[in-house]
Amino acid sequence: MVLILTDHLNKKEAIGRFRDIIETSSEFWIGCTAVEIGIFDIISNRKVTVHEISKQNKWNESIIEALCNCLVSYGYLEKDNNLYYLSKFSDRYLAKNSPDYLGFFLESAHLFNVFSQLTENIVSGKELIQPNGMWKPITKISALIGEEIPNIMLEKFPFLLKEDCRILDLGCGRMHQSIQLAKSNPKITVIGIESNDETIEDVNDTLKKENLESRIKIIKEDLTKFDTNLKFDIIFFNHILHCLPHEVNVEILNKSQKWLKEGGYMFIFDDLLLEDKTAPKESVKKNLLANMLGSKIYSIPELEELLVGRGFENIESLPLRRRIVITGKKIK
Repeated sequence: MVLILTDHLNKKEAIGRFRDIIETSSEFWIGCTAVEIGIFDIISNRKVTVHEISKQNKWNESIIEALCNCLVSYGYLEKDNNLYYLSKFSDRYLAKNSPDYLGFFLESAHLFNVFSQLTENIVSGKELIQPNGMWKPITKISALIGEEIPNIMLEKFPFLLKEDCRILDLGCGRMHQSIQLAKSNPKITVIGIESNDETIEDVNDTLKKENLESRIKIIKEDLTKFDTNLKFDIIFFNHILHCLPHEVNVEILNKSQKWLKEGGYMFIFDDLLLEDKTAPKESVKKNLLANMLGSKIYSIPELEELLVGRGFENIESLPLRRRIVITGKKIK
């Protein structure tokens, strides 16, 4: 729900807008609870009563009935007399046995608790406390949002389809871009740098399934300590700049110059701000949180300046649905 403020709203309309926000927030948290306690998995591919839903976990039946009725009103469940079953939407996206499962968005509701700290952190200047396990769902979400990136890269840089190419993927996460590119060109090899054990395990499972273990390697390493004597045709900065202090980013950018071949390309995938730093809205919100974690979201001109000062040309920004890709070619 987006609250659009204009001078033309009367008081009654304004109250209606705020009520919409409250109702949308309530629906979100009720959906989160249903996913977390497993309602959609208990019901799965059948019609069940409230008693059947409640008995295996010894839940209060009247509370579960009220919850299920909320889910019906929101379109997550359907109801046939006293029997509840999944809507088509929930069956496809909220049941964990579905190949299209997206419920991890709602499983990760604890991530949004950081907003409850805003008042204290803005007044005190203290850093936000990051929720445990926050990066695992974020890497999943980033992979889904970034599905369009490989196609845009292949269209913009056709040499990726046919030439030998060695890629360094910094902060690689689930390596979505790298894996898609490697599947498109058997001459591409990749080294990914990642610090999260669970993510590394997931990537290795994917590489085994895709038969890419010989061409893609993922290394556990703290990005701030990583160094190599190898040279690469392409370097990816994969949603990492907004996670680190500016001084650390400058240090990594400086080191990356020696890792990149002359004429090689750097790709920076990240949330970025436009020049006046008031858009896009999602990045502006994340910039507030990033500043309370000791980092920031860069504006496009700020990143362009960083690259030009390090010997890059042909710098271009490619806006996507929720991200911006900055590309640059090394000339010296």
